[in-house]
Amino acid sequence: MPTSPEIIDLVHDVLKNAPGLAGVKEWNKANSLVTLAAPGCSIGLDEEKFEAYSRDQDEATARLSILFWSKNIDQAAGEAEVRELAQQARLALTANRTLGGAVDDSFVEGIRYATADGGKSILLHLAEVSYRVTYYTDRFIAEAETPIDQLDHDVGAE
Repeated sequence: MPTSPEIIDLVHDVLKNAPGLAGVKEWNKANSLVTLAAPGCSIGLDEEKFEAYSRDQDEATARLSILFWSKNIDQAAGEAEVRELAQQARLALTANRTLGGAVDDSFVEGIRYATADGGKSILLHLAEVSYRVTYYTDRFIAEAETPIDQLDHDVGAE
């Protein structure tokens, strides 16, 4: 079953191989890591929640943040570029909602946009894609991996 770093790797691979995102120059597996290379993308895990599913497994919900950035003095062009990148990411993730069969389901929950003054006549344009992944994970470590000493307890004794 996948764990958080594997989910980040799976999302990274889906996006990096999407034809509509071929122009992205920088790919990072960390929350909100914006570098000098543009356009770029950062994929990070924001949160994981677990619900009891069965005796041995939990249903996990991972929330990821996928941040696209571009640097452009032309505000309209820069904003249009990050909107297009975010929409291409949404389409690629929707087309592969089980991430190759590794997860149960996924969903793009929303996209937020922002523009900030990067100084020296540069505007930084951002698009943050909120992405939710649902998968099932083992609740316990296999006994062979966690040896437990024989318990010395008499059930009938008081």
